[in-house]
Amino acid sequence: MIKKGYPSFGFETFAVEKQKRLAELLALNGEQPLESEAKHEMETLLAEEQALQLRNLETLEKRVMS
Repeated sequence: MIKKGYPSFGFETFAVEKQKRLAELLALNGEQPLESEAKHEMETLLAEEQALQLRNLETLEKRVMS
């Protein structure tokens, strides 16, 4: 995950609340199978975080290649 201070490079950050919720859901998922609603929430947050990481990688690529 991107830490504070990096937005000046054009990177986006994943909201702290979402990071905490995702960590909770991942921990719960490691202990027991999640109910469908919680599983859907976890998958949605994971997809959002992965999309953000891809955008940040694209930003980095543009900066390195320019």
